[in-house]
Amino acid sequence: MTKKILMILTSHRLDCFRLTMDCLIHSKSLEKFEQVVLLLNGVVGRHLDYVNHLIARHPDVNWDTIAGPRGKKEKVANLQNECVRRYPGRLYFKIDEDLFVSEGWVEKLTAAYEAHKDNANLALITPVIPNNGAGFH
Repeated sequence: MTKKILMILTSHRLDCFRLTMDCLIHSKSLEKFEQVVLLLNGVVGRHLDYVNHLIARHPDVNWDTIAGPRGKKEKVANLQNECVRRYPGRLYFKIDEDLFVSEGWVEKLTAAYEAHKDNANLALITPVIPNNGAGFH
């Protein structure tokens, strides 16, 4: 089985990030990943303090952090690309700070990937339902 990496992008919504992390912890999702990489998009102050406290509170999780300046598009892509550079050849899961998952989401996405991995047109399997045209694309 391919090793799994979870990337979690967080920037300015500490309230949502806390809820997302609560969902991941309580659903026992984090333990299903070889590495949990926090993509810190301009994270400072109380938000950064929470990140550090979270890592210290859960030493059983293989954490990594990648930090960069806040922004969209290229700024986010740079964080993601650094994760792929550090952990090549894995199965990558990427969520944002405001995605609330339920139990079994890792297995369901993995099964969807396995069922379609030979499809040359497959680019992305996501737990997100797009709510606008930009999200769809």
